[in-house]
Amino acid sequence: MIFGYGFLMILVQVVFGIHAYKTGRMSPWLWFIVLVPVIGCLLYFLIEMLPELARSRVIGKTQRGVEKLLNPEKNLKNYSQQLEVSNNVGNTLKLSEEMLSKGLYSNALEIIKKARKGLFEDDPVLLLNQARAEFQLALYADSKATLDYLIARNPDFKSEQGHLLYARNFEALRQDPQALHEYQALIKYAAGAEIRYRYAVLLHRMGQLEQAQKELQELLLSARNSPGHYRKRNEEWLSLSERELQAIKRS
Repeated sequence: MIFGYGFLMILVQVVFGIHAYKTGRMSPWLWFIVLVPVIGCLLYFLIEMLPELARSRVIGKTQRGVEKLLNPEKNLKNYSQQLEVSNNVGNTLKLSEEMLSKGLYSNALEIIKKARKGLFEDDPVLLLNQARAEFQLALYADSKATLDYLIARNPDFKSEQGHLLYARNFEALRQDPQALHEYQALIKYAAGAEIRYRYAVLLHRMGQLEQAQKELQELLLSARNSPGHYRKRNEEWLSLSERELQAIKRS
């Protein structure tokens, strides 16, 4: 055990020493790393390496953002070329996801239908993307039928996104009791604010104002007590929930 710890400490010293050498930080850090290895390595990591790692992540994120701004079609072109070179399901999924994110719903639907053949006719992810494209094209009955087929052929497939889409299809088809049932099933296991918001909006439309208000108040209270990253990720839905709650109170 002691030997293992000693070997690990030496390995850490070597790695940190090499890093200090390559980055021009030999003095005075090398002496700390060698003479007081535990404290020296810890201080070196906290003072020199940790900020460097943080900067690299920020720079990488910024570079990706700038690249996306300057060349928004880059991924679309790359994935299209990959599909031309190798017409397989993996490339179809990447391209269809990109098309869906760009609002190219008809194009996504076309390539998905072409890919659904043979062994992949019942592929659940292809079917889910097909239903997503159909929904965005206002083909609600088709989207619901695709999801029904997905469930029948892949009974063990679980997808929060697919379940939400199923509820939204019922809602779009004005089949409110069925939509309500699906939303109630969803909120038992799904954590996102969007589902609670959409559920409350449906309750409001169906005249169940007290229950709608309760759902929104619970959602917003929970959000206030949640970590910042949760609030940031759900910012849009929390803002809409605030507005919906005010609208209900004015009713």
